[in-house]
Amino acid sequence: MPSRKKSDLTEQTPAEERIARLLALLVVRDIEHTAEQVQTLRAAGFGVSQIAQLLGTTENAVSVASYRARQKETRSAPKPPRKKRSGAKKRGE
Repeated sequence: MPSRKKSDLTEQTPAEERIARLLALLVVRDIEHTAEQVQTLRAAGFGVSQIAQLLGTTENAVSVASYRARQKETRSAPKPPRKKRSGAKKRGE
């Protein structure tokens, strides 16, 4: 088997591209929400246009779903515990 140059490793043959698409679809087929599908595929290294093609939607819909998922993550992130104020009086004292 001939060795590939490092620059050739990022380019896929049509067969490799087809396999990657099939694997991606297998990964997200049981995920109900589009936003979660988009986040999973983005984490796997797929671009917006590739995800749109895989899911049968528009690039704009993919971008919006990705943005909303990121916003949801930041809102649901646990907040750091509040520091207790030393020497503070309780109400009514």
